[in-house]
Amino acid sequence: MFCCDNKKNKMACYEGMIAGGIIVVASIFAIKIFKKMKCRKIEKQIQEFEIQERKLRDQEEYNKTSENDEDIELKEKVDEFNSRRLTKENESKDNHMD
Repeated sequence: MFCCDNKKNKMACYEGMIAGGIIVVASIFAIKIFKKMKCRKIEKQIQEFEIQERKLRDQEEYNKTSENDEDIELKEKVDEFNSRRLTKENESKDNHMD
């Protein structure tokens, strides 16, 4: 093998190989942990965006219903005004004809 062929350095070589293996395994675990953390962070952001989207959708629906309610109220007021005006006009015409 590499340096382990030299009998003087065999023990140091094996220790170095073990240390290198431990470092490789630890770095693989660290990478996996960081990936999970990143995924969780991204998932959290996605959830926040979904919540904001739902809030906006709910607000838009509320605005539409409130606009419809306002439109209905306005139409009722206009109809009431027009009916009173027509009634007054008819009364004034009747009074002039007498």
